[in-house]
Amino acid sequence: KNTMKFVLNASIDTLPTKVNLRQWGKVTNDKCFCGQRQTLNHILSCCKKALEQGRYTYRHDNILAYISKCLDTDKFRFYVDIENHQTSSGGTIPTSALVTTLKPDIVIVDEKKNTMDIFELTVPGETRIEIAHKLKQDKYQHFSTDIKSHSVTVIPFEVGSHTGHISRENKSYL
Repeated sequence: KNTMKFVLNASIDTLPTKVNLRQWGKVTNDKCFCGQRQTLNHILSCCKKALEQGRYTYRHDNILAYISKCLDTDKFRFYVDIENHQTSSGGTIPTSALVTTLKPDIVIVDEKKNTMDIFELTVPGETRIEIAHKLKQDKYQHFSTDIKSHSVTVIPFEVGSHTGHISRENKSYL
């Protein structure tokens, strides 16, 4: 109930941000604790203080934790860039496949099919989903050719920070 209320209000920008509260005559100051105007986009995606406090990482990692609980451990070997789900070396790409300092968010290995699916999650504002997708695609695409032991697919995956929007392309991977 509360989640749906949040999503509906976020989608029409009627959440009680300081900018909205000022517009509605409830407060005189529309500034966030970081000094910027407190819009919905600022709160959910752009606040430097929230970034420093780890709020965006917390949201991101909770999405990863939820996804990791849904993966079939009998069928696949998987690594997730959250505590207790990484390789023995602390990464997500098995060192037998490639030694790298990059840690994509989720790596799913299917030994029967000899495939490795690499997922990289981003939680941008809905207006930046396409940009975020391209940035992650460019950053991790080299794994498709660098890893020789498996057939590799790199899949940037975005969940909109305002409403949880998932693109049609990303829905096809679910």
